Amino acid sequence: MPGYDVEGKLWTIQYIKEDGTKRFAKDSRKHGCFHVVGAANAAEGLQKLANSPVIALAEGYATAATVAKYGNVPAVAAFDSGNLLAVATALHERWPDKGIMIAGDDDHKLENNPGRMKALEAALAVHGLVVFPNSTAEQREKGMTDFNDLALENARLAKRQLEEAVSRARQKGQEQTGEIGKGVLRLDSWAGRREVPCEILKETPHRFVVRLGEDCLLPGGRQATQGQEVYVPKDAVERIAEQSMEARIEERV
Repeated sequence: MPGYDVEGKLWTIQYIKEDGTKRFAKDSRKHGCFHVVGAANAAEGLQKLANSPVIALAEGYATAATVAKYGNVPAVAAFDSGNLLAVATALHERWPDKGIMIAGDDDHKLENNPGRMKALEAALAVHGLVVFPNSTAEQREKGMTDFNDLALENARLAKRQLEEAVSRARQKGQEQTGEIGKGVLRLDSWAGRREVPCEILKETPHRFVVRLGEDCLLPGGRQATQGQEVYVPKDAVERIAEQSMEARIEERV
């Protein structure tokens, strides 16, 4: 199973043996990498995510496949709980307008329940939604921990829980995005300072989510296109009144 980043670059391959043993390609990178269920390649996977208002994230492939099937949503496998935060953050920064739903494992038999803790941590970091299988005491006693386990025993229940969670994640994503003002993104480079008009969509303690008014090169050399929504530091954005923005545009023309 190939693992790639939000730019589609392949960094690792996970090999799964018949007995369930998993290993990664030697000297490869897993951090922040993922696999989109049902995608023939990275480009197809990223297009699936780009076209959906909600992105679901799970630890392993089996659970992600269950979420995709019964939740009717593009689902991403992060390989393990320790990678949930890095993948969720990367996806959210790439598509800040989308709702992120973490379908977590409930490792109730393990000390400190790492599956639950890591899923909650990832959801909190991206203002997403987290959901765990609502299992009975009897099911938990059997060792059921994730949505794949639940679906194997009761597919109808898994479908209902996942569809409800996807609906809530979609609503949450819509609530988070909406224009809150106009602004100018100031970019410094070897060629001097450039001002890029933008719409401010969302505010966090240290950053804005903005929709770019034209193509530009972001810090770090990342190419961004007109209409793309990106995270930028607050101190790089100057809020502008509607009339002032029009005047600035006229001056440049």
